[in-house]
Amino acid sequence: MRFAIVVAAHLVAAATATGVAGYTSDVLHVSPDGRGSLCTAQAPCALTTARDRVRQEQGDVVVELSGGTYRLTSAFTLGPQDSGRPGHSVVYRAAAGQHPVFSGATRVTGFTKVDAAKNIYRAKVPKGSESRDLFVDGTRAQRTRSAVNPPGFSTTATGFTTADGSYADWTNQSQVEVVNDNAWKQMRCPLASITRNASGGSDLMVDPGCWNNNHSNVPNPGFPFNGAGLPTLNGISWIENAYQLLGTPGQFYLDGAAGYLYYVPRPGQNLAKADVELPTTQELVVTSAARPATSRRSTTATGGPRTPAVGVTRTAGRWAISAATCTTPAPTGTPSATPSPAPASRCCRRPTPTRARSTSTWTAPRRRRSPLPRRNALPSRRS
Repeated sequence: MRFAIVVAAHLVAAATATGVAGYTSDVLHVSPDGRGSLCTAQAPCALTTARDRVRQEQGDVVVELSGGTYRLTSAFTLGPQDSGRPGHSVVYRAAAGQHPVFSGATRVTGFTKVDAAKNIYRAKVPKGSESRDLFVDGTRAQRTRSAVNPPGFSTTATGFTTADGSYADWTNQSQVEVVNDNAWKQMRCPLASITRNASGGSDLMVDPGCWNNNHSNVPNPGFPFNGAGLPTLNGISWIENAYQLLGTPGQFYLDGAAGYLYYVPRPGQNLAKADVELPTTQELVVTSAARPATSRRSTTATGGPRTPAVGVTRTAGRWAISAATCTTPAPTGTPSATPSPAPASRCCRRPTPTRARSTSTWTAPRRRRSPLPRRNALPSRRS
């Protein structure tokens, strides 16, 4: 089993410079545009290059990250081989005064207007991109969707039907999703197809596997309910990600198969200058070791891909996780109400929880044999 730091596709892990007292270490320097294998202050290397260099070191090692955005197309992984040698430690930290950011988002540029009547712009993205989120200048855009509780739908053996025949004319039907808010659950399934029926209406066939799991073959365990049980997907609260629904300012449509992102700018937005971020990488940092990683000045993140947790903020399609603030109340009789820093032993050396943990300074554990903690499932929330 592994202890994983799991943070959603469209997130940021922010490191804050922290002094590590008592270390006489080799220092490897990293930057977002680092290259080569020297890993010096004058010639920094890439993050993964430094990690691989650490594996060859024999003593204490510090990896210092310079400021900037480290764009990750896959998770940065740290395993048992990245632990310190017996009697030695490995520390990842921000360089003094620097603010490195891990981002799982793709920055999108090169928008051109493709529909003057609806003010729709389009830009290229990597083919196969998948995301339900987009951020423009730090503001979350809405995935194109229908009105809430669209009228006229009824349930069939394979999905839904309606007398409205216009749905059958929609393009990229397999990228369309139906969403159902039912009691305490939100369920969503992609469509397999939309066909015109004999009466001129539209039959929406839901992906068979998703339909089976959420409608046809849902267990009924009785009380207490669980995530796999009732209620079922038996209605449509809204429909998402259809190009034909696009036209409202602040909405986007992603055609991942063709590699295009469509967006209707809000008043005042200039897409030639805007910072457009499309989150695509769900896991940013994953650790697996002989025992959980210890850390200094850490923030515990318990959320899933779209769930903020204590100490977590979201900007420009990314999650910013700041270092924890460890404080103790001012002594009785002290005029100042400002809390004072707590000893590191109170804030930073408590046992690592089995939930996801994001750290401002990550210290790889010394190698030892011990059982791994059980990894808890991360909570989910409605999109």
